[in-house]
Amino acid sequence: MNLFGTIKSKRGEHMYYLMHTYDGLKTYDGYNTTLIDKSMKYFLNQLLIQEHVTLEGRLIALRKKYSLKNNVPIYVHETCCFYTTKHLRAFGTIAINYHAVLSMRERTDGSTEYRFKNLSALNVDVPYQTMVRKHIRTQTFLESHGFL
Repeated sequence: MNLFGTIKSKRGEHMYYLMHTYDGLKTYDGYNTTLIDKSMKYFLNQLLIQEHVTLEGRLIALRKKYSLKNNVPIYVHETCCFYTTKHLRAFGTIAINYHAVLSMRERTDGSTEYRFKNLSALNVDVPYQTMVRKHIRTQTFLESHGFL
C-alpha cells in the first residue's frame, strides 16, 4: 500500500492534522482517518521530499532565514503549514495544518477545541492560550514572509 493511503494528494493539500499515537501515525484529511505504521517525522519527510527538501533541511533553513529559535512552523507548501502541540517525537503530539483551521475555542477544562473547514472538531489536551500563541505565531510567520 502507498504510504499516503487515502490522502487525496501526495503533497498534503488535504491534510487537516497528524497525530502521533502508540499505534502509529493517524492522519486526517477532512473525511477519513488513516493509521500509518510510520513516525510523524518520517511522514513529514515524505511530504517535504515532494518539495525537494527534507524536514531537517527545511527547519534549519527557516530558523536561519527568518531568525526563529523554537516552535518553527513546518512549512510544506502554500496550502500546508503545520504547527505542533509538543515535540515531534513525543507520543500524543498533534501537527495541525494552519490552513485547515476554521476556528478555535477554549473548553471548560482549559483545553482547546479546533473546528476545521469541513466543520469537524478535534479536542486537544493542551491549554487554549498555548495553542492560540502557536496559531498566531504561524499566521504571523506566513503573513510576514508572503506565504498568505
